[in-house]
Amino acid sequence: MKRTIRKTIKSISKKNLIFPGIVLAVMIILLLVILSADIFQPEVASTPDEIVALYERGEGYVHVIADDLQYSNYDYYTSNKNRFASYYYILEEDQGPSCVFFLITGERGEQLTTIEHFDAKARFMTKDAHFETFLEGFAKDIGWDADALKEVSHGFVVSQFDYRPGLSMILVALIILLIAACAVYMIANLIYIWKPHLHPACRRLKHFGLDGEDFTEIDHELAEDLLISAGQIYVTENYLIVIGKRNLWMVPLFNIVWAYKYSEWNPFVKKKKLTYSLVIVTSPKEKITIRGNKKPHTDKILQFLDSSFTHITVGYSDEIREQMEELL
Repeated sequence: MKRTIRKTIKSISKKNLIFPGIVLAVMIILLLVILSADIFQPEVASTPDEIVALYERGEGYVHVIADDLQYSNYDYYTSNKNRFASYYYILEEDQGPSCVFFLITGERGEQLTTIEHFDAKARFMTKDAHFETFLEGFAKDIGWDADALKEVSHGFVVSQFDYRPGLSMILVALIILLIAACAVYMIANLIYIWKPHLHPACRRLKHFGLDGEDFTEIDHELAEDLLISAGQIYVTENYLIVIGKRNLWMVPLFNIVWAYKYSEWNPFVKKKKLTYSLVIVTSPKEKITIRGNKKPHTDKILQFLDSSFTHITVGYSDEIREQMEELL
């Protein structure tokens, strides 16, 4: 089947849909999983029994909607005293004593004797040394045995203070940005399939004052007037054309003023090897870098440009760079 620029653009654009499409699907699934996790959507509990049941099921977070939380007269703050919270509790004795302690964020001097209605998400925290000290002091205050209080308080505290979904929210934001980037990239390639003349390679032709919608001349030269080819690079009578796996470049030879190569290690292969980039500088000033070429292919094209087109400077040196910068 005869290759044409229009078919090439459509083929490349279709290939460009595969990887971002996979990434998009994976990121959407991951986003749904994260948003449905208990840190964002914890189960609601209103009584000590319901809270204890969630803890014993292994849940990490709980959405507490409860009334009449009593202030314990004990507070908690970090070593730098910038973050502050207070201990509250609910004690039920109807079916045997059951006590749930809460560590609730607040400001100093704003502690309420009773929080009539509490509605917040919190994290289950196991007892630490600080909590053990609090329990001993609180048990003494209310005339309970410390061990008995530890037994009926179930080994955890419901901490609004430690509910910090910030890192998860940052992860969600990054996933959303990645989803948006993939979606934009895919939409762009769908547009190129629908209207190939909007592809960047065609817009570049307009930059050189050529018709970016009529590929008849380029198609003819690729088929009938091909002067030399090496790898993915083709030189016709009037154009340098690069047909890569993921991109396309079409540059009028008349507009090329400088061409050179540079090498770099490819970090994405197990055996380190050099790849070569062909750099084309044009007038009007534009720098086009074509990566991933083999050395023989790059050298073959540069030698041909050097011997066949006197207006193209080939090679790189500081002196040439200064001359080109002055010229352009």
